Amino acid sequence: MTIQEILRKKLQYIYAGNTGTLLQDIYSILEPELPEIVNTFYAELLDIPAIAPILENSIVQKNLRNALRTWITVLFQPHTESQTLSMIERQKHIGAVHANININLNYFTHGISILKRELYARIHQHLSSREDFAEAFLVIGQLFDVLMSIISEAYFSHEIVHETNEFSLRVKGVTHNTAIECERLRSLLLDWLRNALTFLYQTPDITPGQLPKLQYSNFGLWVIYKSDLLSH
Repeated sequence: MTIQEILRKKLQYIYAGNTGTLLQDIYSILEPELPEIVNTFYAELLDIPAIAPILENSIVQKNLRNALRTWITVLFQPHTESQTLSMIERQKHIGAVHANININLNYFTHGISILKRELYARIHQHLSSREDFAEAFLVIGQLFDVLMSIISEAYFSHEIVHETNEFSLRVKGVTHNTAIECERLRSLLLDWLRNALTFLYQTPDITPGQLPKLQYSNFGLWVIYKSDLLSH
């Protein structure tokens, strides 16, 4: 069984039976608190200089705030097997998007820790029973662990593909540049040969020492001083 299958089964188990019902009960507590949870989330992230410029744009803030509220809401709703698969794909998309805009995964996990802290704090305020809070604590922890595993895998998979593509482009660039350089050198060599033959035809009485020296031609000088750079 692959890790993807394990995560899918865990997610399906979380949304099945009593656990799924518990998630809906938890959401009834959290729903009125969502605006404040989202505000706290972004306020703390805006204090991080590395990601603040991305979040400070008003349009970005509005879209991300709405997206975060929707994301939290969906987590606590019932899920059929097909809906669980769609949810997994959404988490993969989230991981890929954050990798694509070059958000360090440490900042993402920090954001998740803020969310969990805020969720736990508000649930604790509404659940007087320690047993009920412990149950809610465990199911939310399991849910976020699975989601973070899916998001992290997608993030790193995207990073690997990106690095592979960059390396491929660099190799293609080197190959392309080398081909151009070889063609240029071929022209330089033919130019020296043409000059040497022209000199032979125009000079009847010539000794070998008078012929144009290949080593002093543009081609020869390149071979002497630059050819070694190709191996570095």
